[in-house]
Amino acid sequence: LQVIAIKMETPIKVTICNIYLPNNDWNTQDVDEILAQLPTPFLLMGDFNAHNPLWGSNKTDAKGLAMEKWLDRDDIVLLNDGSHTSFNTKSNFFDSIDIAIASSHLTLALKWSVEGDLHNSDHFPIIIELPFPNLVTRLPKRWITRKADWQKFHESLELPSTLDVKSFTDAIIRAGEVAIPKSSGKPYKYAVPWWNHEVEKVIKDKKTALNRFKRYPTTENLIVFKKARAFARKIVLESKRNSWNNFISTLTSDSDISTIWQKVKSVSGKKHFTASIHIRTETGEISNNPEIVAEEIAKQFELTSSSDNYNATFLESKFEQESILDFSTNQTLSYNLPFNLQELEFALNATKSGAPGHDSITNDMLKQLTSEMKVLLLNLFNDMWNKNTYPNEWKQAIIIPVLKPTKDPLLSSSYRPISLTCCMGKLFERMINNRLMWFLELKDIFIPAQAGFR
Repeated sequence: LQVIAIKMETPIKVTICNIYLPNNDWNTQDVDEILAQLPTPFLLMGDFNAHNPLWGSNKTDAKGLAMEKWLDRDDIVLLNDGSHTSFNTKSNFFDSIDIAIASSHLTLALKWSVEGDLHNSDHFPIIIELPFPNLVTRLPKRWITRKADWQKFHESLELPSTLDVKSFTDAIIRAGEVAIPKSSGKPYKYAVPWWNHEVEKVIKDKKTALNRFKRYPTTENLIVFKKARAFARKIVLESKRNSWNNFISTLTSDSDISTIWQKVKSVSGKKHFTASIHIRTETGEISNNPEIVAEEIAKQFELTSSSDNYNATFLESKFEQESILDFSTNQTLSYNLPFNLQELEFALNATKSGAPGHDSITNDMLKQLTSEMKVLLLNLFNDMWNKNTYPNEWKQAIIIPVLKPTKDPLLSSSYRPISLTCCMGKLFERMINNRLMWFLELKDIFIPAQAGFR
């Protein structure tokens, strides 16, 4: 027997077991031995190669009768509703040999269904849903800038009545709401690079032919379905091959290795899924409750960055290094002059598309500002520069916990933080850094041996 089982701890404790019973002699005692090893509650499902109308088969065999008698017990329930779960390519008939069984007290919470497409297999995918809303990860709604109507964005930008961060941010957000669509916030499917309109059409035609044959199982409809399936396989294979060849032709000795691997995974259909984080709390409980997870990771980050980790000598040096210096002077120094529009444009051109901070303003939106809005943004930066101020809004960050390689994902200490700060604040910092770097290079302040961070 081929059996694999996993134990899920959250949001409920349940054992999920998948089984394959080969099309030869076996008896229900084999299934009993497996059942005895499964902690309750459990889900037992798989290809039993047993036929019985009880779960939708077109006939009854000895294994089906044995399974029917075996199912007549109080502690388990059959989930199948009689829908066909497979298509026999030899006999060209739909059948049901895939069975799903659950602990009796778990049954009412489950929803069993069969997906309508074979996906180039002879078994339909079976979906068993557990109605727990926290199993679905809700993603923040993001601007879909690749679908933006930038002309409408320019027309919708209104100059703020006052020169402050909030008014300027609100003006950009209002224009974005008019001209840039947003994602739904639902988990999204990653598009494969070989997908195109032709592939979409032939797969749709294949599904249509299959559904027609399921409703009207005639020889003519079977032939149409098989032709549509074969043609779809041909087109998909050609599209994959062309996509791969086009990618190979762009590779050079300077190609980034991470980009190459990302392409390889996308062509092969491997996707990166962002699963909800599960953390073991101090009490030993495993939780994926967002508030509990955030609190546990936040406590770990606070502990890691606490000054209590340092000795007195280091703390004294740290205090000295971080003390505020007096930069006041009566001289007119070049690096203290107000910024100009050329510096703003240079910094903007150097920015890349990336995740925004809590204000939702992206670098793409800043690049698309009208000339009048760019002048206002420059005035806003210079006002901060001259008054030696920095807005509190730009000091806030969204902290993303990232799992360290090879570390235990259940431990809060296994995560490192990534901070998403506001793009306008990062743009201002880039302008300041560019000016200071220019001055340091001009005056040969860097030692010749320094290669990094310059």
